[in-house]
Amino acid sequence: MASNVCCDGTFFQGDPLDGNVCVLKDLAKEYVKEELKLDDNYMNEQFNICYCRVCHKERGDRESYSRGKPPMTYAIPVGWCRFGLKLYTPLEDSFECYYRAYHGTQPNRVGDVLRTGQLCMPGDVLYTGKELKELFGHYGENYGPKGFDYKRVFVSPSIVYSGYYASPHNWKHYKVQTSFQVLVKPDTFQKMPETIGATAAIDKLLIFQQ
Repeated sequence: MASNVCCDGTFFQGDPLDGNVCVLKDLAKEYVKEELKLDDNYMNEQFNICYCRVCHKERGDRESYSRGKPPMTYAIPVGWCRFGLKLYTPLEDSFECYYRAYHGTQPNRVGDVLRTGQLCMPGDVLYTGKELKELFGHYGENYGPKGFDYKRVFVSPSIVYSGYYASPHNWKHYKVQTSFQVLVKPDTFQKMPETIGATAAIDKLLIFQQ
């Protein structure tokens, strides 16, 4: 795992609605088992949490929290379901001192991230031998501000923003997305504005766009 970013959870987003009954949790488990086919050795069920609107309301949970030293706000992933991941090299005080953020990705790359323990940048060669390219419409070699260094690992305290990097995937009658929740070491990152050319606020919970 990179020294400044480590994954502690992966998310499934679909948010199917059925009145006041949670249907996301079971669907998410089915998707992870049948579609992602993740090895149980990667998983830590102790930290599985369903953030569908029904479960979120029943817990009386907030929509955002502040973590890290000094504290920074991140949005709770309402509408998503979290599956805990094992940290094989726990970082001392990481849960207390590190910031929370999200890294949207494609479903077919979740397994690669878990196998290699790394979040890759554009230009990196993936586990499959293919080179990682920037997504269409996102800042890259031929698009974005002049001199912008797009070869970075991008994370955000907003799951809404990170969702733009997780293109919807068709599964059965649903469109699903996947994202990693990561722990970010203080003083190892640079705050930047959004990189998708948005003209309006991306996440109403966060007054900044980063």
